[in-house]
Amino acid sequence: MTDSTAVPRPDLSAIVVLRPGLGRHLEPDPVVAHTVVQWFTRHGFSVSAQYGLSMAVEAPRSVFQGIFGSVGIVDGALTPSTRLSLETLPAEIARHIEAIGTPRKLDFGPTP
Repeated sequence: MTDSTAVPRPDLSAIVVLRPGLGRHLEPDPVVAHTVVQWFTRHGFSVSAQYGLSMAVEAPRSVFQGIFGSVGIVDGALTPSTRLSLETLPAEIARHIEAIGTPRKLDFGPTP
């Protein structure tokens, strides 16, 4: 039996790493972080809570491809260690972002 109330999960996700703000703390300017979150939200992404300089973004594959193209998408998923181009973003957003990509696949060592 399936749960008809379940919300479908977005197809793809990535980590957005913001540039640090000025000063001694490694936190981005709150206004800058809000601007970046709003841009991704307006373009169809759901955005996680910010943790330090990073936040996760999720969206259907079509949304990712519309913004970033098909780079790093294999068999409908972003491959581990994919770094997405910031050149596809508006300059006023890209200048606040250090990188967007996927983490390396976790390696738990040999398995029996």
